[in-house]
Amino acid sequence: MSNAIRKLLKLSQFLFLLACLYFLFISFHDSQESLLTIITTAKPGYLLLSFLFWSVLVFIAPWFSHSITRQYQNKITQSDLVQTYIHRLPAKYLPGGIWHTVARGHDLLKKGLTKKQLSFLVFYENFWPVLITTLLGGSGVLFYHSDNLWGTTAALLLTTSLIVLLILIVMRKKPWIFPLPTYLAISLISILFWLIAALSFVSYLVAFNLASPNALYFFNYLFSWLIGFLSFFSPQGIGVFELTMTQLTPFPVSTQEAMVIIAGFRLIVLVSDLSNWLIYMVLSKNPGVLSQYVTWTTLFRKR
Repeated sequence: MSNAIRKLLKLSQFLFLLACLYFLFISFHDSQESLLTIITTAKPGYLLLSFLFWSVLVFIAPWFSHSITRQYQNKITQSDLVQTYIHRLPAKYLPGGIWHTVARGHDLLKKGLTKKQLSFLVFYENFWPVLITTLLGGSGVLFYHSDNLWGTTAALLLTTSLIVLLILIVMRKKPWIFPLPTYLAISLISILFWLIAALSFVSYLVAFNLASPNALYFFNYLFSWLIGFLSFFSPQGIGVFELTMTQLTPFPVSTQEAMVIIAGFRLIVLVSDLSNWLIYMVLSKNPGVLSQYVTWTTLFRKR
């Protein structure tokens, strides 16, 4: 990508972000009375549940990474990956959306990964969860929305993901293709990750009486996240995720009100990440206690 195109992309993302923030502000201003009623009558127990579900994800993501790095038979443990992941969480919120990965990569190189191994790890961390999301979210949306444009979009994305899987099978002799058990492991971990993430989001919606425990919300969340992720012009899918979710889901409030409430879920994510990082920074002063904080993740897999 040329420097001019990169600058143009960053400018378009910045302008789109400003437009989204302006729309959310206007939406809140125009519906502030009803929104304040919804917010003030929220169920704090479900908000706490949403926060706790999302907090668990900082331990699931490194488990995925360890399933890859253990193929290299190096000395990087799952605890190392958990600590690196949490320590670098603030970089997740820097403009660009790549700095958490970059910072973690820098740490893992110092821990013994080669540049080639790191490139494989980054590829699978960014590609495989998206593939699983497409298969899960796409299948659900195709089932629930087969008669409209979203169903057609889901069918196209599902077809593309299946073609990608066939390509991987054909290229199974390549050095960056792992044994089948590794793919089963990272697929199951990805499913677990998205299940917990969806439970966090649905708990958030239930707190505002916008949802009930239903598979529809699970699939709509996954597919909305996917559309936001694929929208390169939108930083972290801001605006696109919220709009897609309102288009897929019959909320009992207006589209503007629903988008403002849904956008508030990002605060749950932010507070959760910040809390995990602060706990890590406090415990890092006592290595023994810190080790106990992250050791439970090794219950899933041998170090």
